[in-house]
Amino acid sequence: MNDRLRQVAWDRVAYEQLKRQLAQRGWTDMNANADAEGPLIVEITSRAEVWAESVGWAPGL
Repeated sequence: MNDRLRQVAWDRVAYEQLKRQLAQRGWTDMNANADAEGPLIVEITSRAEVWAESVGWAPGL
């Protein structure tokens, strides 16, 4: 995920904006914060997996 965020500006910006929005909330349970991040992380990870498959990339290559 970190590599994706370094390389793809729109995913980095979306993640940063979400993190800033979530930081403004008064979380009493950090699991709720993780749950709130989940959908965007799934989207970013899915795009990264599609890219990896399209170029034949795999970890360790």
